[in-house]
Amino acid sequence: MDSFLDCQRRSFKELGLAISEVTLCNWVITAAKRLTPLYQLLAKRLKGQTHLHGDETPIQVLRERGKTPTSKSYLWELRSAELVNQPIVLFHYAPSRSEKVARYLYRGFHGTLVCDGYAGYNHLPVEVIRAGCWAHSRRKFIEAANGITGQTSISRQFVTLINQLFRIEKRAQGASNQERLAIRQEQSRAIVNQIFTLAEKTRAIEKSKLGRAIQYLINQRSNLLVFLSDPQVALSNNVAERSIKTSVIGRKNWLFSTSQRGANANAVFLSFFETAKGHF
Repeated sequence: MDSFLDCQRRSFKELGLAISEVTLCNWVITAAKRLTPLYQLLAKRLKGQTHLHGDETPIQVLRERGKTPTSKSYLWELRSAELVNQPIVLFHYAPSRSEKVARYLYRGFHGTLVCDGYAGYNHLPVEVIRAGCWAHSRRKFIEAANGITGQTSISRQFVTLINQLFRIEKRAQGASNQERLAIRQEQSRAIVNQIFTLAEKTRAIEKSKLGRAIQYLINQRSNLLVFLSDPQVALSNNVAERSIKTSVIGRKNWLFSTSQRGANANAVFLSFFETAKGHF
């Protein structure tokens, strides 16, 4: 945030208004504090929805108790499913990526969460159903296709099969929930069965890219199957990854937050910006 505010300060100076960086930071932090009730209302309404997406990305906060300035902190994201009428995107700053943060964030949510296979989500409240991300799994097989030469063709078989799932979803755009469920049962289920049959019969070096991709797929099996019985579950977590990209790109401008208060302010305003964008 400091580098971004420095640019703002220079802009004000060009207009004849000299404002210190400390003053600008305090303005932003104070505004975020005043807007906290609205942020909390968004969180309450978001967790009242039935289907959410979740993700997290590292950020840098220079002054955190018990941590070095170069250590990682995290910006967690919770957001609505892509097709809801009133989407909400919420960001939360936390000093860590531990399961305690996940349990706190999803406390009070009763529904289905689409996320990747990060172990921190393994300890969510029992009321939360986890759905896996097929794009994340496909990414691992794409990486494996560039690995050991003898395993390249097998990796590409997995990619081809997963791509078929995405093509089916694309053709089902605009379908009702009932129609989408029928399509998934009639077309997608058979392909999913082929994918896991291929995984079970493939013998790959355990620590190779293909071996790790297959192990990830098998470990995530129950989560990856959820979309077959719930038509409102997206095939991937791409919608969350797109929303969090604003922060990833923004880091090139603001680089870091000096304090935890600044990191919290960033989370509040990013929540408002991304929620507003979702309504256009």
